[in-house]
Amino acid sequence: MLIGNMMRIFNWKSICVIHGHEILMGGKLKKLLIKKALSNFDSLIAVSSYSKRVTLEKCPNLKIEVINNGLETNRFTLTENIKKRLTNELRLITVGSMSYRKGQHNVIRSIPYLKNHYDNITYHIIGKSIIEGELRDLTKSLGVQSNVKFHGYVSDEKISKVMDESDIFIMLSENLKNGEVEGFGIAILEANYLGLPAIGSKNCGIEDAIKEGITGRLVDINDNRTLLDATIDILSNYNSYSKDALNWSKKNDWSIIIKKYMDHMNKLC
Repeated sequence: MLIGNMMRIFNWKSICVIHGHEILMGGKLKKLLIKKALSNFDSLIAVSSYSKRVTLEKCPNLKIEVINNGLETNRFTLTENIKKRLTNELRLITVGSMSYRKGQHNVIRSIPYLKNHYDNITYHIIGKSIIEGELRDLTKSLGVQSNVKFHGYVSDEKISKVMDESDIFIMLSENLKNGEVEGFGIAILEANYLGLPAIGSKNCGIEDAIKEGITGRLVDINDNRTLLDATIDILSNYNSYSKDALNWSKKNDWSIIIKKYMDHMNKLC
């Protein structure tokens, strides 16, 4: 915000990367200063179509280009595509800080419904334990403690191992009243790279991270039926979803995405 409002003073060429929450968080004065700051940049890049959309709703006169976030594929050891076990089993995983924005609570709330259709459900939660206590209380209130495994913050090697033991990556992110939103969802691409299709929530940046019906499915976080339908579809066509997810992730490696930034900067200069 401060840097943005200094741009005109020094006449520097400048680029600002927008995640979507910037214009939604804080009081009236902060939002006003952010609007002014954004107008001072020579170029604005949003990490997703959603980030661009919510920013333009508040600042309709801005010119914004979309360049999706990428992933570092060298963080993980690529193995063969994951194969679905031939059992009536469902193994879900979310990687990301335990928070209401990431939506682990929405997944937990869906488990009683999903248990009517799957004999055995395991939901792995990996990430910083910000609201782990609340999530554990929720599992107890719903009677699903045995279905949810809390791993906390772990190494990349551990992430790969738990991914290998899972079927579907799931992120039912929620847009919060304080302005917190999911700008994109890099963890989804990382899961794709390890062969996992993904299920994510609509109306957030995840819409750009998942190719609907190809690398995964987008669902309404308040509709368990759509979640079940998405799960059935993915597991019924697992090899195809897994292969397409892997190919999609490779197209979004930072080594490729950074070239888009370089081209953009060359045009600006």
